[in-house]
Amino acid sequence: MRAIRWIVLLTMGLGALASAQARGEHGTWSFIIDNDMAFGTDQRYTNGVRLGWLAPAAERVGVADGGLSKHLRDALAPLPFVGLAGHRHSAAISLTQVMVTPDDIEATKLLPDQAPYFGYLGAGLTLYAWNETQYHALAISLGVVGPDSMADSVQRRVHRWAGVKEPQGWHNQVGGRLTADLSYLYGHRVWKQRWGAGQGSDLALNYDLTLGSPVTSAAISGVWRWGRNLPDSFNVYAVDGGGEGALLSLAERPARSGWFVYGGAAGTLLAYNTIERSTRETHNLSWRKWNASLLVGAAIYRGNWQVGLSLAADSSPVHQDDRPLSYGSLYLIWTP
Repeated sequence: MRAIRWIVLLTMGLGALASAQARGEHGTWSFIIDNDMAFGTDQRYTNGVRLGWLAPAAERVGVADGGLSKHLRDALAPLPFVGLAGHRHSAAISLTQVMVTPDDIEATKLLPDQAPYFGYLGAGLTLYAWNETQYHALAISLGVVGPDSMADSVQRRVHRWAGVKEPQGWHNQVGGRLTADLSYLYGHRVWKQRWGAGQGSDLALNYDLTLGSPVTSAAISGVWRWGRNLPDSFNVYAVDGGGEGALLSLAERPARSGWFVYGGAAGTLLAYNTIERSTRETHNLSWRKWNASLLVGAAIYRGNWQVGLSLAADSSPVHQDDRPLSYGSLYLIWTP
């Protein structure tokens, strides 16, 4: 069963991607990894990975059948934000893995007063409708929680490769289940300023409403950037939903060099949380219904490549522990 679920998820994401690549849709590739070892810890939200691909806009794909973006745009044509005048439409595919562990990863017994072992693996499909100042997006994600996420084996292999202590309690992880969620996202650039020699700055706000599992939530975030030859995207690349909004317009701009620094803040209200629901009988934790996040970072780009590094801190998700969740992120973006 474990192998079958993994194959279904992988096939759903990579099957559509392979089909698009075969038609000559090169698009934009992206990869990001979060890890708390940037702050010298190995606990709670300890690692997250996302691989993404944004297809060329439906309005500019030069292939016979119009491409993945066109097919998805046409399928979702009844939605009010699809087909807006002056908007382009791009499909995105993503694969995401997230893992959470307790503070004491050497203990073999269940630790009811610490974060549980939790693994998630999911595949997502998103349609963006966007122009130079705003975007709308609808995303669907299917995933698995528990042993089928392979978080346990991945963490053990990475720790073994890095020569650090291996986690001993993954047999206590949150039980296996399938997840599905539907998200609507909206973002807009509320301020933009450009100066001579390519210098510029902007501020974008992003909104996210997600229904389903592993979470049902509402979120708002803001990202400020300052640098040289800023891309006309709307946020910075992240593991969580809507990450490919950072890739919009990259395939359509001339290859150039530049850099930017950025800072951001976010707030999230949680109506449902799979971790909370799954640990009510096993853990002595009271989960908060809100979360706040801060982010700072920098990115450089040259030609078709972009590299970014950031540091983030999230407020603690439980009342029993006020320590923030701190981690670093490294991302790579490539437009062939």
